[in-house]
Amino acid sequence: MPHNGTFNWEPGERWVRGYRGSATVVDSRRPVLVWESAHPVPR
Repeated sequence: MPHNGTFNWEPGERWVRGYRGSATVVDSRRPVLVWESAHPVPR
């Protein structure tokens, strides 16, 4: 997906953990949410 180079970010408040199969691939208590300005994140 092409982007215009403008991104927004904010610190997350939740513990984030993600799996692929049985392997943990993401585990953070201080995640950062990043999104492109042209595609806002719903609240």
